[in-house]
Parts: sequence; C-alpha cells; structure tokens
Amino acid sequence: MQLLIGLIGGLMGSLVGGVLAWLTTRWTLRQELEHGYDKELRTERLTAYRKLWQLTGALPRYPWPANPTRSDLRNLIERCHSWYFEVGGLLFSQKTKDAYFEMMNSLDRAAGRQVSDDTRVVDEVFEDLFIAGERLRLHLAADIGTSLRPKVLSPQLRPAEAPE
Repeated sequence: MQLLIGLIGGLMGSLVGGVLAWLTTRWTLRQELEHGYDKELRTERLTAYRKLWQLTGALPRYPWPANPTRSDLRNLIERCHSWYFEVGGLLFSQKTKDAYFEMMNSLDRAAGRQVSDDTRVVDEVFEDLFIAGERLRLHLAADIGTSLRPKVLSPQLRPAEAPE
C-alpha cells in the first residue's frame, strides 16, 4: 500500500511539475516575443519618425522672417504624403495617426487648393499650423519613448532635478 501511495504521489508530483514547467516556458517565450516585437517596432519608428520630425521643422514655434507661401505649404503636404505611404505611416499608433491627419488637415485648409499660389500665410494661420505640428511632434516622441522619464536615473541627477 505504501508503495502504491508513493507511486501515485510521484506521478502526481511529476504531472504538476510538468504542467508548471510548460506554463512557465510558454509565459517566458510569450514575454520574449512581445519584448522583441516592441524593441523592433521602436527601432523602426525611430528611423521613420526622424524623417517626419525633420519635415515638421517647416512649422516652427516662431514664424519665419517671411511666412511661408501657400505653395510652400502645398509642397510640404506632398512631402508628408509621400513619407506616409513610402516610409512610416504604417508605424503610427492611433493617437499619432490622429495628430498626423489633424496636421495635414490644417495644412490643407491653410494652403488652399491652388498649387502655384505665392500668397503668404498670415500669422494667425501660421500659429494654428505650429500647434498642429507641435501636437504631432509630441505624439511622435511618445511613440518612441523619448518623452518618457528615464528608467535608470543618472547618479549626477538628483531626484528633484529629474524631468517628469
């Protein structure tokens, strides 16, 4: 009888140990896949977003010495459109995609429909364009994690000085 109880106990222990090992291995592999995907997505976004970030430099905080013309804005729309389909539109998070289309709609309203219009954009319109561009830049930074607080703080940086 003791032999039978010992055998059943050993089998139950092996079965429970096997199931736990399988579950642990499965969870670990899933975590590794998710982390690998996240790392690869951030790397792809960093490369693609850098190009779009440069394009949005045409919408600075302070107006140019001479505000851009409607033709300049049409050109920017075309360059952003090309970037979206050729480089990185597929990499957007939903919030960043919404901010991108908000910027594109603002550009379209400001540029009008004539391609060769050399009329300069007025300051109020330019300010709206800056806000739309800035909102997009904030979302781009959030998508790649550059707007996040560092996970490991530098020893030279006291906690009170750490950026939020």
